[in-house]
Amino acid sequence: MQAVRFARSSPAAPAFRAPARKSSLRPAHAPRRPVLAAASPDTNGSSAAQPLMKYEHILLAILDSNPALSSASRNAVQTAAALAAANASKLTVMFVDEQGQKVSRQRLELVSEELLQRGLEPSFVEEEVEAASVGKGSVAVGEVADNLEADLVVVAAAAVHEKHVDANLLAEFVGCPILLLP
Repeated sequence: MQAVRFARSSPAAPAFRAPARKSSLRPAHAPRRPVLAAASPDTNGSSAAQPLMKYEHILLAILDSNPALSSASRNAVQTAAALAAANASKLTVMFVDEQGQKVSRQRLELVSEELLQRGLEPSFVEEEVEAASVGKGSVAVGEVADNLEADLVVVAAAAVHEKHVDANLLAEFVGCPILLLP
């Protein structure tokens, strides 16, 4: 058996040099991201950002069984409410709980207060899924989004992290944009 030896580079041996890298991480052929807001002059001559994407119906999926709502779920409620208010959209809040659990009064009141503060009419949907099934929550969100003809689904990323839903299945079963919030 022959032994393989690795020689260190010596002054006589040519040194290996890595090819030079471009300073930008984005390849030159990659498309630019779409612009979601554009400035347009209003009647006063000043320019204001006008949304290019309009949402008529937003679905907020809460998969958090915490009666006081986690900080991630509260952030999702506030963001969805702000989007709905800015777009004059209908906002439906979907609570996804394990079978046999009912939505607590405290959770309903927390969400209702936030919506009412922003001038939105609260609308709720409740879905029950099997306890140990990650995929069932994703399917339930997709079915409700389809039934309501939602234009946007808002979910706290903690629901994916805590395995209440699977992000791949959400992308497969939800037919509209999904906003995952930290």
